[in-house]
Amino acid sequence: AVLIAGISLVLLWGAAAAWMMQGVRADLDKTLDGRLAMSARMVAGLLERGALKPGQPSTDLTEVVRVDAGARISCVIRGLHGQILARTTGGPALTADSTPTGFSIHEGHGSLWRVYVLNSGGYQITTADNIEQRDVLVNDLLHAVGVPFLIAILGGLAALWIGIGRGLAPLQNLCMQLRAKQTDDTTPIAVTHSP
Repeated sequence: AVLIAGISLVLLWGAAAAWMMQGVRADLDKTLDGRLAMSARMVAGLLERGALKPGQPSTDLTEVVRVDAGARISCVIRGLHGQILARTTGGPALTADSTPTGFSIHEGHGSLWRVYVLNSGGYQITTADNIEQRDVLVNDLLHAVGVPFLIAILGGLAALWIGIGRGLAPLQNLCMQLRAKQTDDTTPIAVTHSP
C-alpha cells in the first residue's frame, strides 16, 4: 500500500512539477524578451524626446548608452545608413543588414545572444541579452522553486509512510499473534487500538 501510494504520489507530483517548471521557464523567457523590447523602446523614446535629427553629422549619442553593461546586455544605435552612432561595450558584432527587425538569436564573443531590433525615428536600435546569463537566472529561479517542492514531496512520502504504518499497525499485531499461536490454541486474540 505504501509503495503503490508513494509511487503514485511521486509520479503525479513529478508530472505537475515538470509542467509547472516548463510554464515558469516559458513565462520568464517571455518576460525577459519583453524587457529587451522595452529597453529598445525606451532608448527610442529618449532619442525622440531629445529632438535629435538622425541626418545631422554632429549628433553625439555616446551619452545615451554610456553605461558599461558588461557581458549581460548590449545596446547599439545606428543611423539611417547603418553607421554606428553609439554602443555599449560587449555584445555581438552585428551589421545593419544581418539583423532582421524583431527578435532573433545571434552569436558573438563566444556566446549566444537574444537580440531585438527596433526601427524608430530614423534610428535602428538593437538591444541584446546574453543567453547564458538568462539561463543562469532561469535555473536559479527553478532551483528556488524546486527545492521546497522536493522537500514537500519527501515530507509527503514520510507522512504517508508513518500514516499507513500506524493505520495498519493493528493488522500487523494480529498477524504476529496468529503466527505465534499453535494450531489447537483457542485463547482469545487481544487486538489493541483496533479501528
